[in-house]
Amino acid sequence: MNLSALEAQNPWWVDGRVPAAMRDTVPRRLMPSVVAGLSPGRATVLLGPRRVGKTVLVHQVVRRLLEGGVAPRAIVYLSADDPLLGPTATLFEELLAFVEERLLGGSGEPVYVLVDEVHVIADWPLWVKRSIDRGRPLVWLVTSSAGSILHRGSRESLAGRARDVRLLPFSLAEAAVLVRSPAAPLLARCAGVWESQGVGALVGERAAALVRLHDEALGLGEELMRLSRWYLRSGGFPEALAASGALSPREYFWQTLVERVLYVDVPAVARVRQAHVLRELCLRLLSQGPVLINIERLASELGVTHVTVAEYLGIIERTMLDFILPRYATTLAGRQRGGKKSVPVDTGLVVALGGWDLGGAQGAALEGRLAEVVVHAWLRRHAAAGDIMHWRAREGVEVDFVFAAHGGLVLPIEVKWGQSQRGRHRGLAEFQRRYGVAEALLVVREGFDAAAAQASLPLWMLA
Repeated sequence: MNLSALEAQNPWWVDGRVPAAMRDTVPRRLMPSVVAGLSPGRATVLLGPRRVGKTVLVHQVVRRLLEGGVAPRAIVYLSADDPLLGPTATLFEELLAFVEERLLGGSGEPVYVLVDEVHVIADWPLWVKRSIDRGRPLVWLVTSSAGSILHRGSRESLAGRARDVRLLPFSLAEAAVLVRSPAAPLLARCAGVWESQGVGALVGERAAALVRLHDEALGLGEELMRLSRWYLRSGGFPEALAASGALSPREYFWQTLVERVLYVDVPAVARVRQAHVLRELCLRLLSQGPVLINIERLASELGVTHVTVAEYLGIIERTMLDFILPRYATTLAGRQRGGKKSVPVDTGLVVALGGWDLGGAQGAALEGRLAEVVVHAWLRRHAAAGDIMHWRAREGVEVDFVFAAHGGLVLPIEVKWGQSQRGRHRGLAEFQRRYGVAEALLVVREGFDAAAAQASLPLWMLA
């Protein structure tokens, strides 16, 4: 391993500081929980789509560790895809040798080993497992863009020794900080409610906190509406929001994100026999926005078997560019048989690849579909220990999302974006009647009602 290249990746060894380019960034709300979960007995695996900001988050972790008193040389960062480091075949073995020989002392203090893009190193889970099993005081944080594909095959070797943390594009609260919106402090407090209380019915402290925030927002109505509509169109990929204009949004998302995933990440860890079919399927999913999918119909249109479509849907989902939701049912078999729903990871990705015209006559309807993407991302961030599904009984009687917590809570959620946002939603009412669910949630453009059986929240509250 080229030690000079490694030293260049760790400038805090010299001056005790993270470089300004990584220091002056929007703080990710996930960062404190990442730091809190670091321990010598378990690896943290940070997963996320390309360009979502994993490297920046890792450097924010470094800064937090330094500010917390960790010695600079007890923090080792390695970007595994840097060719200057040397051959990847021996990189992990050499890294461990370097850490043990030069950094581990007799004090017993841990050394933090942070490996970016770890999936380029073969057998990395075995090396991490070996260091944990030997009881070495190493704290592992590794990241991967293709890691959600690779990590599925690593469960056996890292069983009980790793926790997955998923990083999504900027939330509305994070995007508000980026553009210095006057509503940013309010949105940060909204995000704090979900982080502390989790997803659930609008009762108790959760409801009380949101009522207080709604009262605080009375003077920010226009700014919150402006910011929400901008976010629906722009999404939360950090580089796309800060783009200088060298590439159009479509070029940015296709060239720097989708093509890299399909033609670099996926082939590295999964065998794809018909790459053109995977490409077409991925483009369809991402450009349509949230949509119910029929695997048999897709197979017929693409000229492949339904088995191939199902396999490729699984690959696309594991890249975290798109998510495939099962239909809600009370049994596992019922969920597997029901129709699926596709939801892309980000609204900016959908608008750019789909060429959506949000200024036309259908603008409000399209905004409503984009709001579904935002609600889904909110669930991914805050709905821990549960499953995210959709529900459909028949045409016009459906629910956008159903969160089924492992502890028994079932919460149906519907986006209602049109001019008429009052009254009970038929799909929610049918779901509540059929499954005996007392509480439901409507996400609306404007309005707030925490008392109704179908409580309503404005989109901005899902910060």
